[in-house]
Amino acid sequence: MELQAPAQLLISVPAKIFSRAVDRNRIKRLIREAYRLNKPLLYESLKSTNQNLLIAFIYTSKNIEPFELVKSKIILIIKTLTEINAVVRKNNQ
Repeated sequence: MELQAPAQLLISVPAKIFSRAVDRNRIKRLIREAYRLNKPLLYESLKSTNQNLLIAFIYTSKNIEPFELVKSKIILIIKTLTEINAVVRKNNQ
């Protein structure tokens, strides 16, 4: 399977928790924007190793969290993925 970008993203917000589509869409927009602003950190790491990722974000909070909190968690996830990629790259050498 050939990917367009080094990483592809899936975002899931359960309808059982957020019955209104407006709320689900708002959360997905928050996650997409936080990811868009910080994906260059991940892309650099993936391009250096010529790897691709399929990423799934599943929103589990029962509240609509503020953008700054969502952004900080996305940054944490991206840094963790970058560190894992570095370890894999080191072990493959």
